[in-house]
Amino acid sequence: MEDGTGLDRLRESQPHDPTGRQRRDTLQVPYSTSHRSTVDDDGISAVSRFSADSSQYDYRSTIPDFNPNFNLDTQYHGNDIGDQGIPLMDMNVDGAGLRKSSYASNSFASTRMEAYSDISKQDLIPHTRSEQICGWLPKALRWPFMMFLFLLTLGLGALVLGLTLLSERENGIGADQGTSIFLFGWRFTPTLIAVIYTLLVMAMVNDIKRTEVFARLSKPESASAASTIFYKPRMFWFDTYDSLKKRRNNGHRNWALFWASLINFFGLLIISPFSAALLSPQQVFVARDATFSKLNPYLSAPLNLTTDDSIFFRTISSVLENTTTSAWLSNEYAVLPFWPSDSDIPLGAVLSDRKGQWTADTTVYQAALNCQVMELKGFSNFSYNETHHFTNKTTWSVTNMTTFVIGSDDGCSLGFATYVATYASGTIWASGGGWWSGAPNYSYPLLWSPGNGTYQGMNSSNPLMLNATKECGDRSMFFFTTPYKYNQTFQAQGHICETNYYQANVPVTMDNGASSSSFDFDKDLYVRTRTAVDTKKWDVSSFETAFLSQNWSSKFQPPDTSSNPALPVRPQIGGPLILVGAQNDFDLIAMINNPNLGAQAQQVKQRFLGEAMQSIFENTGQAQSSIVKGRSAVSERRIVVSLVIGTLLSVMFFWSALMIAMVAWYTRLRSRPLNLARNPTSASAVASMVASEPSTRALFEGLDRSSEEAMLRALDGYHFSLRGGILYAHDFRSMEQKPGYEANTQVSSGDWRPKVLQVGFLLGLVSLLFALLIAMAVLFAKYKYRGIYQNFLVSSVDIKLDNTSLEALAPYSIIPTLLAVGIKLWWSTIDQTFRRLQPYISLARDQKQEPGLSKLSYISSPLGWAALKASKHRHWLLAFIAGCAVLSEIFTVGMSALWDRNPGSRSHLQALTRSMELRTVPSFFSVLPPPGHGYEQSTDTQNAKGTLSNVFGNLLTGWMYSSIIEGTYNSTPSPWTNDDWAFVPLDLSKVPNVAADLSSSVNSTAVGAANNITVNTPAIRGRLECKPMDMSNTSAWLTTLDFTNKTAWNDPNIPADLKKGYELKLGLSWNQSLPDNKYQKWKYWSDSTPYFSFFSEMDRLICCANDTGTLADPGEASIGFWSPPGDSEHGGIVVKWLTGHPYRVQFNDSTDSSHRQSTGTGYLSHYHWVWKDIPKVTALNCTPIFETSTASVTLDLSTSIVQNHTILTPPTPDPAAWAYNFVSLNVSRGVPYSTSMYSGSGYQITPGTYVHNISVSYGYLFHDALLGAANSGMTGSNAMQIDQAENLDDRTFNFRLPGLNVDFPSYTALNLVNGDKSFRHVFKHFVHGEVKGNNGLFINGTWGLQPLHAAIPDDLGPTMVYNPQTTNASYLQNSFNISTTSPETTAIVTTRIEQLDLSPVAVILCLCILALLILTAVVIFASLRIGGGLNVLPRDVETLGSVIGFVYASERLLALSSDKAALPKGGSGELAKMGWFESGGRRRWGVEIVDETQLQGGRSGSSLGSLLKGRGYTQVQSEDTLR
Repeated sequence: MEDGTGLDRLRESQPHDPTGRQRRDTLQVPYSTSHRSTVDDDGISAVSRFSADSSQYDYRSTIPDFNPNFNLDTQYHGNDIGDQGIPLMDMNVDGAGLRKSSYASNSFASTRMEAYSDISKQDLIPHTRSEQICGWLPKALRWPFMMFLFLLTLGLGALVLGLTLLSERENGIGADQGTSIFLFGWRFTPTLIAVIYTLLVMAMVNDIKRTEVFARLSKPESASAASTIFYKPRMFWFDTYDSLKKRRNNGHRNWALFWASLINFFGLLIISPFSAALLSPQQVFVARDATFSKLNPYLSAPLNLTTDDSIFFRTISSVLENTTTSAWLSNEYAVLPFWPSDSDIPLGAVLSDRKGQWTADTTVYQAALNCQVMELKGFSNFSYNETHHFTNKTTWSVTNMTTFVIGSDDGCSLGFATYVATYASGTIWASGGGWWSGAPNYSYPLLWSPGNGTYQGMNSSNPLMLNATKECGDRSMFFFTTPYKYNQTFQAQGHICETNYYQANVPVTMDNGASSSSFDFDKDLYVRTRTAVDTKKWDVSSFETAFLSQNWSSKFQPPDTSSNPALPVRPQIGGPLILVGAQNDFDLIAMINNPNLGAQAQQVKQRFLGEAMQSIFENTGQAQSSIVKGRSAVSERRIVVSLVIGTLLSVMFFWSALMIAMVAWYTRLRSRPLNLARNPTSASAVASMVASEPSTRALFEGLDRSSEEAMLRALDGYHFSLRGGILYAHDFRSMEQKPGYEANTQVSSGDWRPKVLQVGFLLGLVSLLFALLIAMAVLFAKYKYRGIYQNFLVSSVDIKLDNTSLEALAPYSIIPTLLAVGIKLWWSTIDQTFRRLQPYISLARDQKQEPGLSKLSYISSPLGWAALKASKHRHWLLAFIAGCAVLSEIFTVGMSALWDRNPGSRSHLQALTRSMELRTVPSFFSVLPPPGHGYEQSTDTQNAKGTLSNVFGNLLTGWMYSSIIEGTYNSTPSPWTNDDWAFVPLDLSKVPNVAADLSSSVNSTAVGAANNITVNTPAIRGRLECKPMDMSNTSAWLTTLDFTNKTAWNDPNIPADLKKGYELKLGLSWNQSLPDNKYQKWKYWSDSTPYFSFFSEMDRLICCANDTGTLADPGEASIGFWSPPGDSEHGGIVVKWLTGHPYRVQFNDSTDSSHRQSTGTGYLSHYHWVWKDIPKVTALNCTPIFETSTASVTLDLSTSIVQNHTILTPPTPDPAAWAYNFVSLNVSRGVPYSTSMYSGSGYQITPGTYVHNISVSYGYLFHDALLGAANSGMTGSNAMQIDQAENLDDRTFNFRLPGLNVDFPSYTALNLVNGDKSFRHVFKHFVHGEVKGNNGLFINGTWGLQPLHAAIPDDLGPTMVYNPQTTNASYLQNSFNISTTSPETTAIVTTRIEQLDLSPVAVILCLCILALLILTAVVIFASLRIGGGLNVLPRDVETLGSVIGFVYASERLLALSSDKAALPKGGSGELAKMGWFESGGRRRWGVEIVDETQLQGGRSGSSLGSLLKGRGYTQVQSEDTLR
């Protein structure tokens, strides 16, 4: 079965029933004729003409068994339909062949038509009848509506396509204003438009479906009753199938319905639900045209890439710490900066605090290093014999040499020869090493200076000889060798490298984030367009010289640890190869086996180039810039059109527009005639179709209260057609159905009510609505403030095209809309059913009649108008149902906006493992013993300096570099640090990726971490409590020099007009005794032993003047070094800052050399660094304080970078910071230890070499490392040697620039405003500073952290005392308390998500509508069950045949419907009622005009009564009279 209805079963399975075979009005056609009758020019078949013509005559006199006497039979003969009190007509045929009924015959003119063999060829109907003009079309199929719908569909398609393209181009169609009105605008509007559009489409489709029966009747050939007057269209999802199935369309395909059903399908199931997901708020980049300023460093002069300390420092820190000092630099490229013209030039690591993008054409530079490996070709020892000729004799000498040769495949070879490796204490063979240098001789004199290339040129000062082949050309080379060890394989390797400098002008996009900035561009385009740099604009040779200079050694200078055999010996590496070696931990074997060594060398050179250019950029500034056009993209939350959904909807609209044109074509009357003169939906309109055709009416005799199944049986074998607005019947029964054929037309009783109004369906609807209401209420109560975040609801389906991810099909908006569409369609079916039934129910039940009900119809009324119309006629139930139908459309809009997609977060508990804790175990160092003078002060100093030798030699103290980079260049913060605090880390590796379960936002445009974790953990910080020092007594720290005394000052560098100058003393020398708490005595702070020194050590300052000034008028210079105060050498800090105008050369006094106090370069020397005026000095005497607390820390789960923190407990001083102050002790028990200072104290590790152990707490270690770093190269020197100047060759942890001479903390303080912030900043990096143990260092963890539950080793020896009589030795481990911190803790993992927030307005709206729908459904159910409901009707009125059965015998209604001139003028219309009435001497049941005389007390003067009487109709008596 196709539609599953009983009608279909009857239509397809039952034989032709000869109902009406014995009727007097039976129509016949010859059996030899075809079903396709001949049709005249006017479209009416000959049979129809004959039957119509015959209706003009009275055939009753020719019928022998006609009974003219009216026999009132009030007893109804029939069966009950479904226990509803609706009887079935008894349609059984008696033995005489007459159909038995409650009456014997009818009052209509019955005819017996004999068969005419040529009846189809005769024009039997005279052309005297006034034909009606049958040009009626439903409004939804007329040209204005169809044109409007076509243009609307086309416009909507163009609009959606335009918005989609605009959104793709502009990254959205507008910013999310966040207001309620704006939310309504973008959230509700698409669905509202889609709902209105689908209503218009449904109106078109409904008009096609409701006129389909008339289109079938109007076809040239007639069709069966089942496929015409009893045709019932199925649900919309069958329309497409039914329209193409010829068997359901009388052998045709219904193209009008086909195209319309597709449009309807697209509208209901695609356009309406998907429009809800068309727009959504997203965090996107919005690009707009912008004006940028771009540096033009060539504007005034060629680019001179000079270098200074800052360039070396930035290069070293960038490579070692994997950070960047400028966002314009990377390991592969350097970009010429550009920036918004309305802002200052940004050159740091973070260019903007606002997330966004800049795009413009700019120049990109690259240093491409092309290196070839040089393998070891030979290694050997040989002797060089040399003859020496003297005056009276000749001698011979033999020099033993060791040589090796390395060579590349292109013929470049380097020969290296030096003194024999077995005596290698001063050569490369001892430690191994190498360097990176340039042609032609590839030497590096700072390590080992070669001779003149001959054996004769070699000596102790020039211990090696180098020779290179001509194939090496002018390329640079780096090489390295392993130390020479007896019976071990010697290894060496080199790389010969050529550097090409490229530039290209390409579009560059700078991506600015909250904590970093980075650039990107098309690398392929760059390679295609790059050109060699213009040597006229670049001084390439000076850059190569700077890169290969020996300054690398001074910026990467380790302490001298050669005298301590416990410490590892680092290879002697020179030039930029130092940085390559540092990346490989100075492991020469690892470097030889490293396949990426060339790439690391490329990185070093590119970084150095970038940093050199960065200095040029800083010096150039905005003055030398040009204007360029570009695009600026800012991250903002915007309303974005989904590309997939926008494309889908555009295609649907354009396709629908085309199909609407097809529908318009196929629904024109010339293609699809309807033969209707007016709207056929009312009972009066239906009556007009049969009013002038008694033969058709005669077929319905006795079927007025029959079921549709019974009527279909009765009319089986008859075909129908519609011509000129008149319904004609044709007898197509087969011969075997002629006399003698009997069939049972009794149909089993059943419930005729439409399924949507039956108990099961109504209960199902109420249950669905109630369940949805409860679900929405529960969701609203539960997620009102939290939102829903399940990934399958929130996330969208990603469609990937050419590696481009397209987000589409978000279930959160589509699923509720589809659900609402389903409810809307369900309710629409109820609404349409009641619209169809209501006029007839009103006619049947209302005791007080209302004029015009016979013409009343709600079928074609729009939604809102139907409700108003029903209210006007007091059809309150229909009014509520129609009103709820309107609300169901609003419900669809509300459901589409039920969820708002907003950024949010979700949290869950997570167990974490703690493996670290704050350090309480001291660090243990092996150091050389103090000198033999026996002073305790020198012992402390030597222990400290021996300790620092290991600290500064440990990967060059990376925590210092990272602190400067972050504090000065605003690089990415270090993990587990924030503000002043460092936090104890926890193991986050086992935290699951919750983004897989939650709708984590991975949009790169979102600000903040995608996954955060919050945990309570110990925290530590260092800070300074400072007091300003009185520096008003300049004589305490400044010496005044009288340059008018030419006897004392005759240096030609002294300006002639200089009368008086000033020289800094070593420091603040009060020249008075002050109490010294440590030694419990008074101490005298003199010029040679000041209270504090201006330099970090007691060395004389000699740098750095400002080169911008002249000799006579020096520029301003600044000096800043931190040093310990004299009364707290390991526990206090004096922060100093000097500003003045020093001369750039030292002045030499005229003191005779024999009277000079010192031959050194220190305070007592005859060199003087003079200041033109008294410098300004600020000095703070500070006490370091290290505090611990407990903090709640929130980190980015992926990077461990702290987002924020809260200190939970008041900070308290940490006693572990100062627990062990360089305590001397033995390594293990039982090891022989010597206490003889003069023979060597400590334990002997090699013959004659003694070391002893030192334990030191992190507070002392940090203090001494911070203050001693500026002079780290001299860390291991004699503690008592004080008469010297600062070591200008040591620039590892200080900056010596023109006009600036500072240590690292002072350099950081320049950016952080004050010294306390600098101290705090550096200390947090020290806490997390990685450290590797060695033979001279025992430590686990970091400098400030230790493994959980760490303890002092049990085998640690006792403390060493110099005076056993007063001090007892002790074991540190005996008094050490191990922590009891739990290894387990609980954290809160918070994930940034895109969550669904319930819209309160939409929820409340939908809940109210659901409640009204439920209430109305309950009322419907109650009215059907309690109030009698539809029992007043014997059958449905869904088909044309069913309605005809109610009007075929309604004399007054037929007369009125066929004569428009007789209709009342200006009145309210006729009065009609549905029920029993008398017509043609028979008792009928149907719709009839109420007799006016009954309403007027028997008066017969009304025009309507006269009209009816004049036409021979009798008045209808009341039911009481009839009874």
